[in-house]
Amino acid sequence: MRSMIRFFRTEAGLLSGAASAAVFVAFGKVWLADLGNAWWAAGLFCWLFAAILWLAFGVVRHADAGYEDAAACAREKRLNMPMLRTGVAD
Repeated sequence: MRSMIRFFRTEAGLLSGAASAAVFVAFGKVWLADLGNAWWAAGLFCWLFAAILWLAFGVVRHADAGYEDAAACAREKRLNMPMLRTGVAD
């Protein structure tokens, strides 16, 4: 149970993005038909912008979490990578 709660906490952005996509698949035609109302259009824009931003931060968080492992694997396989030459991965 605790592992599920931890998963939902750490992956809340992914769940939010999936829920946003599902809601837009279900109601998108109706919602997008009324973009003449400036408040409605602004609300939809803010919602989608926030969801995309939250998902983007999740991608960056996951990429950053695996950076040291990728650098160690690249050294082990003797790959020529710019991040190893500049000392960024150290």
